[in-house]
Amino acid sequence: MSSDRTFARISLTIPPDVLRRADRIAKAEGRSRSWVLTDAVRRLAEPTPERLPRLDNSRRGMLQADLALSPTERVLAAERTAHEAPVRRFGALFVTFDRFEDYFEWKRHESAGGR
Repeated sequence: MSSDRTFARISLTIPPDVLRRADRIAKAEGRSRSWVLTDAVRRLAEPTPERLPRLDNSRRGMLQADLALSPTERVLAAERTAHEAPVRRFGALFVTFDRFEDYFEWKRHESAGGR
């Protein structure tokens, strides 16, 4: 967990067997008990088809297929979709980069006519 975040200290009452499981997970993962419990809450809050009952069967199937992919596979699929979609420019373009090299590559690509 990052040191630049603000944390809340809480008191938690849980069954002893659940606490033992949390401690075993923490030890196996080399993490703190707080990290294990925070991660469990984050995972529980992630969207899953079961938690989205208003989806019709078609969209539920699409979501299940997407959730079966790894994060890397999802990004690659999104990039393929973006490359197949028609280009539409509406107003200003806002682009971010993780590295200067990525920016320079994008700049070279754009100056060569894009796409």
